[in-house]
Amino acid sequence: MEISVAHQAPQTQPWDRAFWKPVHGKEGVFAYLIVIHVLGLIGLILYPVPSPKILGISLLFTALGGLGTTVCYHRMLAHKTLRTNPLIEHSTKQSMGKSVSEPSADPAQQCDPLCP
Repeated sequence: MEISVAHQAPQTQPWDRAFWKPVHGKEGVFAYLIVIHVLGLIGLILYPVPSPKILGISLLFTALGGLGTTVCYHRMLAHKTLRTNPLIEHSTKQSMGKSVSEPSADPAQQCDPLCP
């Protein structure tokens, strides 16, 4: 079944639309973005800036958490030393563009080029 050009709604380019008018069906996403930014501004206004000690500790924990996540992904994807649900492992490899085949018997081929 073909749809003629006369029956299609005119498509507008993103740069031709007003930024405050979301695409039909995406109103919830637009509302979420507005709410999260308004709450961020309210937080900046109402809550005081933390002391340098508290700010440093929170940045340290953020960095350590990110490092732990990076090491975990590396172990799972490059070395196969971390066991996860096969569905999670498959989806992670697909999102990273990795092959989902089993590792070879040669340990030198299992490691990525940046591995020692």
